[in-house]
Amino acid sequence: MLSIPGVDDTFAPDVSSRHNVSGMPKNKLINKFLVKPHPIKSILKPFFPEALRKTLIVGLKNRRSLDKPPPLSIELRRQLIEVYREDIIKLQDIIKRDLSKWLE
Repeated sequence: MLSIPGVDDTFAPDVSSRHNVSGMPKNKLINKFLVKPHPIKSILKPFFPEALRKTLIVGLKNRRSLDKPPPLSIELRRQLIEVYREDIIKLQDIIKRDLSKWLE
């Protein structure tokens, strides 16, 4: 293993938390309440510290409240590949990695 001065090579990051998990909200009403301004949120805001509010929101938005998004149709996938084909090829050249799977 390559040792870099000033870098702790025993460091192990905590990867147990998931960030920016995507999906479709299971409950559209709760999701709308969380993401849109609402008078009830304005009234309750002073009673909940910011850290607690963030924890509650993240808890409500986490994977347990999300369904997997529906798969792309074959036709839509083909259209997207054609739209982005040139960009994918350019990116492949820039990063010097094979992205041919993206074009299938």
